[in-house]
Amino acid sequence: MSTFRILRFVERELSIEDYQKLLERKRQDLLTCCRNLPQRATVIQTCGVAVAAPKMEKQLEVVEHLDSLQEETQHLARIYERKLAALEALKKSLLHQAFTGEL
Repeated sequence: MSTFRILRFVERELSIEDYQKLLERKRQDLLTCCRNLPQRATVIQTCGVAVAAPKMEKQLEVVEHLDSLQEETQHLARIYERKLAALEALKKSLLHQAFTGEL
């Protein structure tokens, strides 16, 4: 399947007509690309624009995987915060010992 850039940012301002032409060209590109998709994909028509999406079963698998990744990420973030707090406490303890001559 070919890939293409949906929108490219330009440094000049576009007139309404140029912008509409650009959107229509990109819409046509997207429709052409969607026609070439394998059968395992679903094409959803929204507001006149075709968007390719995987079958519902695959979408549910992706959601489940992302949910598990989110849980793991939150777990790792909590561990990281605890380690940062422990390092801060260690730093304070070492500074205290250094300034009181206990080192």
